[in-house]
Amino acid sequence: MGRLLPEHRAVQVTQSSRFRGAVLAFVLSIAAVAGVLGYRHFESTTPQSATTLQLARLDGPGTARLADWHGTPVVVNLFASWCPSCLTEMPAFERASQDYSGRVMIVGVDSQDTPSEGLRLARQLGVTYPLLIDTRHADLYALLHGQGMPVTAFIGRDGAVRRAYSGELDEALLRQLIDELLQF
Repeated sequence: MGRLLPEHRAVQVTQSSRFRGAVLAFVLSIAAVAGVLGYRHFESTTPQSATTLQLARLDGPGTARLADWHGTPVVVNLFASWCPSCLTEMPAFERASQDYSGRVMIVGVDSQDTPSEGLRLARQLGVTYPLLIDTRHADLYALLHGQGMPVTAFIGRDGAVRRAYSGELDEALLRQLIDELLQF
């Protein structure tokens, strides 16, 4: 086995210096995670819920909150122009918005998309229900614990999210879930 030359003996790595290095790396990792979590905690001074989050209108000027329709059941469909399942289910949401008019509010929310593409898709499909834009960080999507796209939330008259559904809804299931929402 080789030997260190006298001028290189100071470079020799000992078992204890390896251990100290590993401990330092671990402590720095914990500090980094704590910093990220702390930042996310203090990023917003007021806690948000899915219904109180202020969202820009996609179909015109101004903003809206899902709580603005308090007292009326609300079905919120998060969609994106790049999502094939969104394209497939949106006509069923449009028909439901007409058939349940006055009893349920259908709201579309363009999420994880560019607003111009989301609006183009909605207009191409003849959507007439209100359209909003999720925040730049997809906060509504996160608050609803979305997994994939599309995501549909069913909000009761009291403003409570009764159900969040990830994935494409066919028209029969959409109507069944709306009818269940009307029972609350």
